[in-house]
Amino acid sequence: MLNNPILVLHILISTALAAFICPNLTRVIIPLVGNTPIIQSAAYCVFYASLALSCLALIIQRKLPSFMARSAVYFSLLLVGFGLTFFSISSPSDLSSSQFGYTFCSLFASYGLMLTGLLLSAFSHICEPTPLTTQNCQVKIIGLAALGLSLGYLLFMVVEPYIGMTVFKRIWQIAIAGHILFSGALWFHIYQYSTSPLITQSPQEKPLSSISYFWFLVPLATSALTTHTAGQLSSELSAFGVFTIIPSILFWVSFGAAFLVSSEKWKDAKWPEIGFYVFLVPTLGCYIFDLHSEHAVVNIISITFLFFACLSLHLNLVEKIQEITLLPYKLGLFGLGMLAGGLSVQLLGPVIFPSVIEYTLVFLGVCLLAKPNETRKIHWCDFIIPGLMVAIFIGLKFVPQEQEAFTILLMTTLIAAVALMNHHKIAFSLSIFALLLTAHMHSRDHKLIYKERSLFGLSEVRDYSDGVRRYMNGNTVHGAQLIDLDAKHHKLSYYYMGSPAADAFAAYQETLPGKPICDIGLGIGILASYAEKDQPMDFIEIDPVVQKIAEQHFTYLKDSKGKIGVKIGDGRIVLSQSKPNYYGLIFIDAFTSDAIPSHLLTKEAFAMYLSKLEKDGCIVIHVTNRHYDFEPVAIGLAKQFGLLLAEGSDEEYETEEHDEEIFYYSKLYTLTYNKKLMENLLKSKMWHEHNLTGPQILWTDDYTDVMPLLKKTSEEEE
Repeated sequence: MLNNPILVLHILISTALAAFICPNLTRVIIPLVGNTPIIQSAAYCVFYASLALSCLALIIQRKLPSFMARSAVYFSLLLVGFGLTFFSISSPSDLSSSQFGYTFCSLFASYGLMLTGLLLSAFSHICEPTPLTTQNCQVKIIGLAALGLSLGYLLFMVVEPYIGMTVFKRIWQIAIAGHILFSGALWFHIYQYSTSPLITQSPQEKPLSSISYFWFLVPLATSALTTHTAGQLSSELSAFGVFTIIPSILFWVSFGAAFLVSSEKWKDAKWPEIGFYVFLVPTLGCYIFDLHSEHAVVNIISITFLFFACLSLHLNLVEKIQEITLLPYKLGLFGLGMLAGGLSVQLLGPVIFPSVIEYTLVFLGVCLLAKPNETRKIHWCDFIIPGLMVAIFIGLKFVPQEQEAFTILLMTTLIAAVALMNHHKIAFSLSIFALLLTAHMHSRDHKLIYKERSLFGLSEVRDYSDGVRRYMNGNTVHGAQLIDLDAKHHKLSYYYMGSPAADAFAAYQETLPGKPICDIGLGIGILASYAEKDQPMDFIEIDPVVQKIAEQHFTYLKDSKGKIGVKIGDGRIVLSQSKPNYYGLIFIDAFTSDAIPSHLLTKEAFAMYLSKLEKDGCIVIHVTNRHYDFEPVAIGLAKQFGLLLAEGSDEEYETEEHDEEIFYYSKLYTLTYNKKLMENLLKSKMWHEHNLTGPQILWTDDYTDVMPLLKKTSEEEE
């Protein structure tokens, strides 16, 4: 056991600081380069890589003969990383083009070095026999480190809504400086007792070949499952982005629990295995029936299964500790496994696989690794149920559509039967695989026209039985058009004739006819249908696949009367490179799932928009979503820049033949200095001028807080 609270505190602080900085890295770099999945994925991969590097440094450190040399390894990492923090956290408005590359590189170097140094400072105690530790407490140190990481992520969830980047930079620098001083005092005390040889230099140390491959495969599977769960939550709950940290917290809580609690107590515990199987079946059901994770029950099922799956697999690692002296190498493999798992889901999967097949492979891997100590030999009887499921899978295309749900439910029940009958793990995993394959045949009432996957998600074009072609990104509809050639010119979704958006374009064309338009967000290009003859209209789209879909599978761009151009990149970054005072209208229609990326609505972003807008032009923001009320942000921007503000919504109006399946209700804001344009806009019953009363919020690149924008339920309003 660990017998000194100072050592416990040092391990917890070191790892908590490391976990706290990881999600903040994403927060820092989005204003610099835009809100792209590559950047968000890179931030977490930096953490995985730092974990592997810290273990590599630990292996090198233990080979050094003197205590001073060993301690100098991680102190140098911390000091260099700490020094770079004074140059790495900057606002994009503070950077020139020549400074950008240097700042971006120093940012990643600073975070990477500090992460490596912090993790190494915690893991170094594994190799140093001191009065602060007792023999065979190395496993407990790993458990404490995992607990510290979960506390760091939890701390980020709590404080993130309340601190801006400037405050974060100061707090971070103070925390790192305090940690260096604390570590220095602690290691000076340890130095007095450093005459005894290292535990890891024992002549009885086993060869590296004795290390189980599970130290790589288990973190690969669990980190891939964690990353996928976080991505699923991020896709459907972008309005609550901070909650996507929960999967990481559960991952490290399960890891810490497995290593902190003695293996004897876990040996008789059946609830982890029971929980794994109990939540496996509904998780599979939610995946196959395509239940969206905006439902609270689906989220609870998903993250609960994640916890039990991680706990089951991490308990298997504890059973394979065997040789304490090889722990640095095992941790190094663990870090590499986490890096491989994160990369496979976040970066490699979207490039290699045309659909989200890696989730099926992750499920298969988790089921195979959940029962690693299979003692019973596989028997032909074990393949009866998997064979039956494969037969059902093959015959699924002959099953009437109304009976498909029952068929898949039958297969899910067979999965439960396999688990209860304690079949061999290979037979059980094959059953899971057969069941998951049915998800790719569960297409129901639509015909798949086109499918392509990118780092921004899975994009599909589907023709439905109601005569409408829809573009889907994940589970969200991003545009629709009638399939009938004679009716393709009809406008659908949020932009039908008579909608607030249509009236906004009408007012603009009446006031500033022919002036250039910039649309941030392409979708299927439906806004191009509002361009007048030879009117310049530039779309800025972050995903190249969307441009291909709009040009090849929908007709709004090719049928437009205007001069249409499409630019690829983050809307804010690309627009900043355009000519000043050029556009008459800037239409912000960019969505991350169900919410506008916050970096597009900051004070600095609007200052840039206005510099690209001619004096009498206007900015229109499409804010339709389920969770946020953007009125305070619109008021704050209008007051900050002295703009007139109008709000447009059709939620209170029933339009003629309004079909909610193809005509969607919408809400928009228009900001302008042009009184004539405002007068023309207010001719529409959908629009009214805002008197700028009520709560106001002004977002900046330094600080944005979405929590005050959450919509109240009807009960709360009463």
